[in-house]
Amino acid sequence: METRVKRPWGYYRVIHTIGKTIKVKELVIEPGKSLSNQRHFKRSEMWYVVKGKCMVNDDILSPLTESYNIPAKTWHRGYNPFNESCHIIEVQHGIECIEEDIEVNNN
Repeated sequence: METRVKRPWGYYRVIHTIGKTIKVKELVIEPGKSLSNQRHFKRSEMWYVVKGKCMVNDDILSPLTESYNIPAKTWHRGYNPFNESCHIIEVQHGIECIEEDIEVNNN
């Protein structure tokens, strides 16, 4: 059963998991919203925009044209300055893919 987890920036839902080492999620960033500036220590991420567009750090991601690789320990912030919701497929992979593996930079 699909469960959406609401966040101030939109929502996410887990699509698939393989043990502790792989997780696939859909992130939806609403117009004008932003994720926190964050990094992870136990996992890397690959982002694919499938609808809308968004920014990751200073790069614009458009639908189905490119992926964005986020290695472990790399600061990143996804945000949506556009007028349409941005749908991202996020593939997490590493030694442990858990929500608690996050450091947030509030500066």
